[in-house]
Parts: sequence; C-alpha cells; structure tokens
Amino acid sequence: MDAGCLSSKQMLVSLRSDVSELAIAGAGADSQYSSIYDFIIQSLVYQRALKGDPESKLFELTNIEDFVAVLRQILDREYIVPPPLVGNWNGKITGWEIKNDKVFSEFLDFAYDRLITKWTHFEKGKAEALLQPIRDLVESDKNFDLSVFSLNYDLIFETVFNNEQEQLVDVGFSQKRWSGDFDDPNNSAKVKLFKLHGSVDWYFDESDEEVKQGVPHEVRPLIVFGSGPKLQSYDPFLSLLGGFREKLKAASLFVVVGYSFQDKIHQQYSYSKPEFWFKQEDVSHRSCSCTGQYEIYRQGREISGTEVNERDHQPHQDKSSPCRDLSNDCK
Repeated sequence: MDAGCLSSKQMLVSLRSDVSELAIAGAGADSQYSSIYDFIIQSLVYQRALKGDPESKLFELTNIEDFVAVLRQILDREYIVPPPLVGNWNGKITGWEIKNDKVFSEFLDFAYDRLITKWTHFEKGKAEALLQPIRDLVESDKNFDLSVFSLNYDLIFETVFNNEQEQLVDVGFSQKRWSGDFDDPNNSAKVKLFKLHGSVDWYFDESDEEVKQGVPHEVRPLIVFGSGPKLQSYDPFLSLLGGFREKLKAASLFVVVGYSFQDKIHQQYSYSKPEFWFKQEDVSHRSCSCTGQYEIYRQGREISGTEVNERDHQPHQDKSSPCRDLSNDCK
C-alpha cells in the first residue's frame, strides 16, 4: 500500500526532475544544480564499478543517501579526500565555486527542502490503513507495549496515532523538548518510537542548546542524512541507539520491515543475538514504512504461524500467517 512517501531511490530520481526544472528556468546559481547532479551521479557510478557491482545495476544501486554523502564530502574536502572524486574532476568543483562559492551548501539546503516539503509527505487516509494492524494491537490490550525502531524521518506514526485527545506514540520528547525518557510511568503511550536517524520536525536550538520539536523556517532538521557510517556521537542519537541495543538484548521476538541492512552499526546490533534466524522476502511497494521485508525467527519455536526446523534452521512460511498478511498489506 502506498502511503505517498518516496523511497531513497525515488528521492534521487525526484531530485533529478527538480534540478532539471531549475536548469530550464535558468534561475541564477540554481541552474548549476543539474550539472552538479550529473557529476555526483557519475562519480558514484564510477565508484560502484570499481567495487565490481554489475554494470546493469550501477545506477539502480545508488540512492539519495549516497548522493548527499558525496555532496557533504565535497563541502568538507579540505579535511577529507573523497574517494570517488579524483584527477581532473576537481577542476569542475572549483569552476562551480568560482561562479558561486556557496553553491554546494545551497544545493544541500535544496535537498533538505525537497525532503521536508515533498519526499516525506504522505496521504493520511492511506497511512491510517497501512498502520491499522498496529492500531488493532494497541486497542486489543490496555497493557499493550510496543517498541518501534525506525530509520525514517517522516511523521506517519505521530500523525496517525497522536492527536489532542490521545498520545499513543512517544518519541522521547516532553513539552516539545528532548528528554529521552521512554519509561515514564505517567506516560499513557503504548508505542515507543525510537527514530534512530532523527525526524523532519526535530532541530537543535543553539541558543538554548537543546533538541526541540517544530523546525523554524530555514533551519535544517536534525536528521542523519547522507552521513556515511551514520553513527552520530551525540544525543539524541546516542541515547536512541543505546535504547535500541538494550531492547534488542531483552527481546524474544524481533521483526524487521523495510530495511536493507546496509548501515553497519544497526547490522551489528541486529546480528548480536545468535538465536535470531533471518529470512529475506522480496516485497515490492512504495511507502515510507514498507520498502521491503525481513522476518526474523527464533530457533526451535513457532511464532505467528512460522515454523523453524531445528535441524537445518530453514524457516517454512505458512501462507496464511500474519507475517504473510503483513507483506500483502504493504504491496
């Protein structure tokens, strides 16, 4: 089911369209974005070719995170030597900066703007239908407690479950200020949402030195966007990652939906429990919350209609199981 958000690959394609429109309009420095876009894409394709990726999938494997990571490397090239940018390519970078010394910073701001105003927008009705199974679980038991760890920046969960009458989702804020307290006994939220890569409505208030909700105009949101290894050594990211690690240690069931296991730090944590067994399912859909599906089974137990053969550890999926139903809902 399509909630309306774009996948990271779709964001990159959308950016191509947006910068092409600017180039046609010929609006000052913005008109350079199209050639800078092509330059960065070529560098990424070249880098993947050196790694031995199949030629037919060189562009297909590239996404907005890769693109922004290179854009950041260009901005920080005084301190970092970007691997894909070699030889006479550096002359092009200097040429663009001669015309506008802030062109790369402004391009990054443009990408942030597209992320907030376009790529993470969704249709509420479709989002509500997508998350209806979770609402059913929430309403099934007054003591229901679910921890969700998301790498998405969108506001789907908060919009669907929170309103003036009830706050079913807790994201670690109190009075729009980061507290990191997900265990407050006075909190009525049934879903604890750990947004490991931040959110489009978070920002760092430099005057108060606090993380707050409600991003002011022309302020970049506090998100992990194209930042290489993705491990940020400051709060709220460290606290959120620590919460993920602690919950994972205590978990008897860990279900992963829409994650490719590309971030090394989360990959290490996810693999840290040897009793979890992984099965990847190819699911094709367009949604912020569903972009693929992984199911994780516990050794020697039957979970949600999924049987694990102890001898060969090969999962056998019951076609009528809730996991199968979930994948159908996300198509």
